[in-house]
Amino acid sequence: RWMERFIATVEDEELRRRLNIAIDGKGAFRRFKDALVSHPVDRERWFAFRSERLRSCMESWLTAHGIHSVERPTWHVPTAEEVLPEVGPLIAPEPEPRVSEVAVSDAPRQRLHELVDRLAPHQFEEAETFLEFLRARRRTPVPPPKATSEPPVVEVVQSAESE
Repeated sequence: RWMERFIATVEDEELRRRLNIAIDGKGAFRRFKDALVSHPVDRERWFAFRSERLRSCMESWLTAHGIHSVERPTWHVPTAEEVLPEVGPLIAPEPEPRVSEVAVSDAPRQRLHELVDRLAPHQFEEAETFLEFLRARRRTPVPPPKATSEPPVVEVVQSAESE
């Protein structure tokens, strides 16, 4: 009934027609709200209308049951300046330093070498293709390899293939 009463107050004839269609059947409230989405002024009017109807119904129920409401003081919404002393100064946390590719631990590289050592010879080509795919996907250029005693994984795969 509330939606019907609200629709009667809508001035836009096309919106009124869409709202009347929306309130027919199951899921009416969802369709009603969806119809109002593209009309922000009427959407806000609906929420104000509904709030007023809710308040009126609650007051009627209280009166019918002999309950008298007590006026509560209006809540004061504090400004940012009023809240600032309680919260403290707004200091942005310092960003954590980014770990560069060069500073990454050698543990993952060692783990990859161990995994390559466990591959069967017929899996070398697949592993190499996958590693090249990963390298091609990178958005940043590949850093030059570190001077290590072990050759890069791709070279290990290639040398194992040639054997």
